[in-house]
Amino acid sequence: MKNLLAFALLFTALFSTGCDTENEPPFNTEIGYTGTLSMISIDDPSKTYAFDHVSFDLKNADDGTLTMLIHNMQFPGMPMAIDMIFPGIGFRSTEGGVTLSAPELIPYYGSRPMDERKVTDLQGTATGNRLTLSFVCMNYNVSYTGTKTN
Repeated sequence: MKNLLAFALLFTALFSTGCDTENEPPFNTEIGYTGTLSMISIDDPSKTYAFDHVSFDLKNADDGTLTMLIHNMQFPGMPMAIDMIFPGIGFRSTEGGVTLSAPELIPYYGSRPMDERKVTDLQGTATGNRLTLSFVCMNYNVSYTGTKTN
């Protein structure tokens, strides 16, 4: 009987410590969104552009930040769309999601940094169903609103 009691106490101690959720990352998944990307020229606000069906993926990075992948990103005057990676996005948990922020970041095309497309003032919110964000890139105010991809 003493062995059974000792086993029960050991079992309880082992498995009750394994359920600690306080140390889990607040955003621990990869979520895809599809939506509309809008661009307004800072120099000439009459020049506006909108791109529908633009896909963004948001996921945890190993360094405690988030990485965003933008599929088929196109800038006015570009002959083709490219995939861009935005590393190092800071985030803070909120009720129902996270707020995103990055004062400045250098996007990547594959493994190549694109210094000429530096992003500043990135701000936004992400939930399991919706992503909204804004940033400045190549002298454009950029905004995006997307919903979770099924």
